Amino acid sequence: MMLKNQCINNKIENYVVLDEKLKVGYLPVPKAACTSMLNAFFSLKETVEQQRRLKRVEEKRKHTKVRKHNAVHVYQNIMFDRVVKKSKTTGYFVFSCVRHPVSRFLSFYKNKVYFGWDKGIADKLTSLGFYHKMSVDECIENLCSVQDPAALDAHVMPMSALLYYKGKLIPDYIMRVETLNNDWSYLMGLLGKSTVEVTIHNLSPKDSSSDFDLTQSQKNKLTEYYKDDMQLFGYR
Repeated sequence: MMLKNQCINNKIENYVVLDEKLKVGYLPVPKAACTSMLNAFFSLKETVEQQRRLKRVEEKRKHTKVRKHNAVHVYQNIMFDRVVKKSKTTGYFVFSCVRHPVSRFLSFYKNKVYFGWDKGIADKLTSLGFYHKMSVDECIENLCSVQDPAALDAHVMPMSALLYYKGKLIPDYIMRVETLNNDWSYLMGLLGKSTVEVTIHNLSPKDSSSDFDLTQSQKNKLTEYYKDDMQLFGYR
């Protein structure tokens, strides 16, 4: 999915992981197949050193006090050649992946608020009025009361705020979670690489006693709040 440059008034910085040899970068969007993309991207290296570095990552995660919320940063810092701010990617072909805003919000709610309470972002969530086990309706109302996207944690921040910088769209190519395998295959074709498998990681836990079906009113509130994402990334 290719997007034209749109004018977004934001200055939010986040980071791009780079492969120096391929001259390719991945700009992660939390709750949009982020870990899956990091693993698939890294597997393109296809070297013995890849396996050694991957083993070191897994060992570091198992035997140190690296908390789960830091997992992506561990992958970035160990598995890739460089990690740079998204405004510093000149000369690289940058890709990213987005997800329907309502689905992404539900993943955030289930994984970071209801079933789990991520200590790494708990202070920020608490300061904005979120709390562990709050109802989905309360969570939506609280989210909609936050006027400045920059105040939000990246897991629930509008994707447009993460993918644009000072009005410029950073990625050259944007995939969707909903069509991930086909989009990834197309990317591999652009890069002249054989397709590698994309394995979905970090699926939200299920609880048969909890029903997360949203009402139409709740969906409407979310699509209004994320209206820039809905329009820019072609969602309905």
